[in-house]
This record gives sequence, structure tokens and C-alpha cells, in this order.
Amino acid sequence: MSAYAKADDLVFPNFKGGYSNHDAMIKSKWRPLFKRLKALWQQQRRDEAPEEFNWHALRHFAISCWIDAGLPPKTVQTFAGHSSLQVTMDRYGHLFRSDSHGRAMDAIAETIDGPAMAEPPKNAHRSWKDFVP
Repeated sequence: MSAYAKADDLVFPNFKGGYSNHDAMIKSKWRPLFKRLKALWQQQRRDEAPEEFNWHALRHFAISCWIDAGLPPKTVQTFAGHSSLQVTMDRYGHLFRSDSHGRAMDAIAETIDGPAMAEPPKNAHRSWKDFVP
């Protein structure tokens, strides 16, 4: 915890410092934000206005960013408020980088036949079991 934060601090408090009602937040803040974005898009004469997305999509985006930034799975689970690490891994496990995944992708890339291949692939001697954790 930061010296300036408390465990029970609210992310989006209402103007009295209490809890914000979800519907009120969507109607008073979220939808007007998209309305302003669409107006800016039109002012700039862009072809496609941004699509409005729901609040939950922002949560998925944040969690994906934490994973991309390299936070460990247990930290992501804690920040996301998931009841278990299994929940986190079931939903986001495919986003976590792993050495075996990287090696497998390299092996696939290096063994694809193509006219540009002048020498045998480096991984030709490997088998799939080499990439299993």
C-alpha cells in the first residue's frame, strides 16, 4: 500500500466520498465520454467513430496490460480480485509468456519450408517433448 492510499479507498467515489452507483456512473460519466469521443472523431473528419464498449471490457484490458507488463500470475490474481489463481489462469493463462511457448514458436517458424530457406532449420533435431514444461 502506498503511503497515500488506504485498503478501503474507492477507485470511483461519488461526490460525497461514498460508493458510486454503477448505473449512475455509466449514465453520467461513461456514455458522455463516448459521446465526446465521437464528436472529436467527426471534427477530425475520421471515417469511423470509436465503438462504445462496456465497462467490463476495460477491466479485461487492464488485466491484459498487467500481464503484458510482466506481473506474476499471483499478483494479477490479487489485483483482479479473482477467488483463486485457477480462475486467473483459466481466463488469462494464454497471455502469460513462457520459455517453452517461445521455444515452440521458434521451432515452428524455423521448420516451415519456403524458398528463402538456404540451410536446414536449427531445430530440426528437436522433438515436441523438448517444449513441454
